[in-house]
Amino acid sequence: MAISRRQRPGAVTMSGWLVYLAALLNAIQGIALIIAAARPNRIGGTVAYYSDGYWIFNAILDLLFAAILVWLGRRLLEGDVNAKWTVMVLAVIDIIFAVFLLPYGALAIVLNVCVLLMLNSRESRRFFGQ
Repeated sequence: MAISRRQRPGAVTMSGWLVYLAALLNAIQGIALIIAAARPNRIGGTVAYYSDGYWIFNAILDLLFAAILVWLGRRLLEGDVNAKWTVMVLAVIDIIFAVFLLPYGALAIVLNVCVLLMLNSRESRRFFGQ
């Protein structure tokens, strides 16, 4: 079900691209964790404290989450209301966890708040049939 750009509001398109950006960042982090498992003594001092299984397990989770985000972004751009609600729930969860990472989580908070605002705008609600 392809929806043309003319029918899709800009807020929904921007939200979809932000979800794709989050998927890209998770994929990069997953690849970095695989490298950390392969070269434990060359990455940094904190790497030596964890086993290779720790890095590989987290890499698999990041890559899996990246794939899920790509799928959600595609569904969001197609107008799936369930994808909208799933992205909104994930954004709220990410905001909660980013608060614990302040000041490093500030960017995640700002981006997720933007996603929430864009998906709750009047034209977005109309697009998703709510």
